[in-house]
Amino acid sequence: MHPSISLFPNTEFYGRQIFDAPNVKETGFRRRFLKGNMFGSCSFINIAYGKEEFGEQQSFNNTVEAAVVADIVGSLFKEINGTRTKTSIGIISPYQAQVHAIQEKIGKFISDSDSALSASVGTVDGFQGGEEDLIIISTVRSDERGLVGFFSNLQRANVALTRARYCLWIFGNQATLVKSSSIWKKIVNDAKERKCFYNAEEDESLDQTITDSLIELDQLDVLSKTDSPLFRNARWMACFSDDFRRSVARVRNVRIRKEVLSLLAKLSNGWRQSRNKRSLIVHNGISSPLSEQYKVSGQLNIIWTVDILQENSFYIQVLKVWDILPSSDGKWTPKSSSGQPSKSLASLCLKDESSTNAKISKFDGQYLKSER
Repeated sequence: MHPSISLFPNTEFYGRQIFDAPNVKETGFRRRFLKGNMFGSCSFINIAYGKEEFGEQQSFNNTVEAAVVADIVGSLFKEINGTRTKTSIGIISPYQAQVHAIQEKIGKFISDSDSALSASVGTVDGFQGGEEDLIIISTVRSDERGLVGFFSNLQRANVALTRARYCLWIFGNQATLVKSSSIWKKIVNDAKERKCFYNAEEDESLDQTITDSLIELDQLDVLSKTDSPLFRNARWMACFSDDFRRSVARVRNVRIRKEVLSLLAKLSNGWRQSRNKRSLIVHNGISSPLSEQYKVSGQLNIIWTVDILQENSFYIQVLKVWDILPSSDGKWTPKSSSGQPSKSLASLCLKDESSTNAKISKFDGQYLKSER
């Protein structure tokens, strides 16, 4: 076991009474499976946007975390088969539902009998007494209350942390684990102190995987924030009004909601429709070339404008999304005099049947500068 892997369990569980063998201290014992500091001998990789779910198997799973693990396995498959160096990896999760989710996603990689990469996925109990070249731990839990369940058990944590020969990569929601005040809080803090703590979105491929998973899960509350994975690195700052948040939350068609998110992502990265397809907003007989509406799925129009924000001595272009409203002949249609929503909007509503006033009101979103 590499010394950077044994350091924490030796200190926490064995009172530093276990000594590393001379051979593991040699430079030749070290192996790097992927490029980048994130994938060193021992790393905690934070997945802040994961979403835990309790399913039919009476077990927890985290789709975003499973997708990230699958992305990692895909990269390992490519790298290891390129070198043809026999490598074994073990993927450990405390929950059977997560084990099944990961197995489904990586099946195409581990079914190749000619591959130099061998992978096994299982719960902690299934790995007791074993050792693999690389261990990936998926902690699953992503809970505001800091609940981690039976994985807080010291013996289970010890087993999971001591199965790796060369590399140990732990994936989890650091906020949940720290709030749990369990052994996992110590693990996260130890990673930070040893400077082996990373955020998954620091890796371009993992960042895209997280974004794709959140779109697939229809996580509008997470994605419609300026600092979300979808807009954090966009070319333009994106801001959303409360009217837009309320309106899009009432759209019950998941496919349309995904189209909305995809369109907004394209707009924030500079994409624009061709001039002959653009529709300018005309209000009180006045139109602005910076105020437009784009059609989504032939049923709705996204109302957006472009603004310039001065911040200190710099000027920042801002994409301001005002609302998403029913389309009528491709034009922006105000609410009827009766105050009732049009049928096209009502058919897309869940519970709240009231329509958002189509007149542009004061923008109540906040400007948040994207972190680069």
